[in-house]
Amino acid sequence: MGLDVYLYKCDDYARKQQLEAEYETRAENIWPKDKKYEELTEAEKDQCRAEMKAIGAELGLGEWGEYPEEKKENGLSWYVHALEIVKETIEYVMKQPDQNLYYLHWSG
Repeated sequence: MGLDVYLYKCDDYARKQQLEAEYETRAENIWPKDKKYEELTEAEKDQCRAEMKAIGAELGLGEWGEYPEEKKENGLSWYVHALEIVKETIEYVMKQPDQNLYYLHWSG
């Protein structure tokens, strides 16, 4: 079992959730309800994907409905916060009976 640690900063998390939920709802309604995905032609799939991308663009989201990443904080506060998360993660793992099954992944 792996444990990945990622730190994102979002100044308006409620807005992020609202936009992503709206995207999901609208994108889900694009796909035909009377056919399974496997039954759609490639042209139908391409049309649905194009409409999904258009919705994302309209909402100011990424190509697949993801909220654009916020700017990273300047200075050391971002790094201090990241280290606090790592410390909490280590403390969590140290309390587990199977500590050797966890690993910390830090991507930057």
